[in-house]
Amino acid sequence: LPLTVNNKIFSKHFETYWAVANEMGPAWINRKELSALVTRDPRILVLELASYLNPQNAGDLTAVIQLILKGQTLGDWYLSIQDGTCEASPGVHEAPNLTLTTQEETFSDIALQRIDARTAFNRGLVEASGSRRLLFNFGRLFKMPDH
Repeated sequence: LPLTVNNKIFSKHFETYWAVANEMGPAWINRKELSALVTRDPRILVLELASYLNPQNAGDLTAVIQLILKGQTLGDWYLSIQDGTCEASPGVHEAPNLTLTTQEETFSDIALQRIDARTAFNRGLVEASGSRRLLFNFGRLFKMPDH
């Protein structure tokens, strides 16, 4: 699992770990498989992503990025960027600067930097409305550390 000093994110890691274990049933005994599933779980990744905003690259940016994630676990979230910080919140924001609609699997790949948002958009894996500048700079704004 990714480690964090943020108590809110740690709490979500803990909750998600046991939720996934419960969903797996008796198969959760394979801890390596369970850990791999949890690490890619969008319930963790959306919070992780917010915590890895690069304040230098964000500068004085004030923006909201709406995430419409299609799948079974997460639903809609938005990232509020202001004063070099980012907060992830569940739900739909009334006036986002950028809306990204994609499958949870694609979001996980973007968050884990297996594909960048611009490439995913160009391949038709992400629908985007609003600021293309935010979309094309997504990878510069959010940089997860190498694990």
